[in-house]
Amino acid sequence: MEAVLSVRELQEILTSAFPGNQVPIVEAVDGDTVLLFQPVSDLHGRPGGTLSGPTMMMLADTTAWVAVLAQIGPVLLAVTTSLHIDFLRKPELRDLMARGRT
Repeated sequence: MEAVLSVRELQEILTSAFPGNQVPIVEAVDGDTVLLFQPVSDLHGRPGGTLSGPTMMMLADTTAWVAVLAQIGPVLLAVTTSLHIDFLRKPELRDLMARGRT
């Protein structure tokens, strides 16, 4: 399945949909797969130098949304209906990458 939207178009959607926020960077779109990068700073941390759960959830949710938009086009009201995450160990406070596939 070929993507409908390019990296540039998806990045423009993210930037305009969430003005004033540090949005993830769309690194790649290849067929049914997208790759997003989230730079992480101390603002994304919790005491003890761990990465916050909301930061990881945001990247997971945004990656799923971008993967869908890449296939259907700029339907900005497409929404996540369910998202669940289990934390198995303390995550390090460092940059994140997420790969999503439709």
